[in-house]
Amino acid sequence: MTGTFDPHIEQRQVQEREAAQTKLTALLASPTLRVVALATTGLRNAVPVQFVVLDGQGGVLLDTRCFTTQPIEPDAQAMHSVKAADLEHAPSLATCLRQFEDLTSAGHDVVLFAAPWMVESIVRACRAEGVEAFGMGHWQSGQELLTPICGTYNWTSGKWRPLKLTDAIGDLAVPGDFAAIGTALGNAQRLAFVLRHHGAGQVAVAPEEVQEDLGNWGADECARCGWPVQACVCVVDA
Repeated sequence: MTGTFDPHIEQRQVQEREAAQTKLTALLASPTLRVVALATTGLRNAVPVQFVVLDGQGGVLLDTRCFTTQPIEPDAQAMHSVKAADLEHAPSLATCLRQFEDLTSAGHDVVLFAAPWMVESIVRACRAEGVEAFGMGHWQSGQELLTPICGTYNWTSGKWRPLKLTDAIGDLAVPGDFAAIGTALGNAQRLAFVLRHHGAGQVAVAPEEVQEDLGNWGADECARCGWPVQACVCVVDA
């Protein structure tokens, strides 16, 4: 079956990329920009075990573990290195959320790479512990923002392919003092770094391979939650 070629598809791709670039430039100029990442107990009924918030320049505003009685899945522990023993004296969810809300509530420009996944884990934890959640509807998806800038376009479907964090990093020379990828701090640092890089006008399609040693965080990473697909239970349309 032969499809009909859309003569405007290339123009639309360019327009979407330019619009994303304009949005990113404005976002980086915000004095209240916050780049967020979480570590969770895993993929199934996940709740947060670590909150990280950076400013627009990558400075650490919050990096705290969060107590939970929910077991941490082995795959999750291997990724972010947070163990149950590390949480024994960690602050409660209610305490962590007060600090977290102060930095990410309405009035702040908040970016997370996989925003829906992270919001789900926070809401789930709040319900389980009877803690009131705050509004997170203003949070922005770093994945959606960066996809037209450094992602790849499917000319057959006329849609952008789901962008992975490793694709967004591409062959960029990531600073050597960053925390390991897979950790909440490491992922937040890389997202802030990529945002600043492309906000400076460095627009390019991500290469197929990356130079950084990503371990399990390679090309088989889930585009929705950021976990390796072999450990992921998400269903993502390619």
